[in-house]
Amino acid sequence: MSQEIPGGKRMPLPKAAAIMGVNPQFLRIALQQGKFPFGVAVKRKKWNYYINPEQFREYLRQPVGSKSFENPASMTVDLAEERKAQ
Repeated sequence: MSQEIPGGKRMPLPKAAAIMGVNPQFLRIALQQGKFPFGVAVKRKKWNYYINPEQFREYLRQPVGSKSFENPASMTVDLAEERKAQ
């Protein structure tokens, strides 16, 4: 997590995934399933993603094991649910 988090109103999903050490597709599915408090996924004709940089920073500052922190390495995403949503 040595990468710098950009300022501004939104953060690119691939950058957030790289900082978290997860695959971008993992982060997309987790946002679709509401697993993280720092972003949302909205489906119109295709999925659109928004990651709030301030909330992302705050999430990363949470101590591991706290109620508001869920370690992505231990998180599961429901791929069957993802397939149904498409």
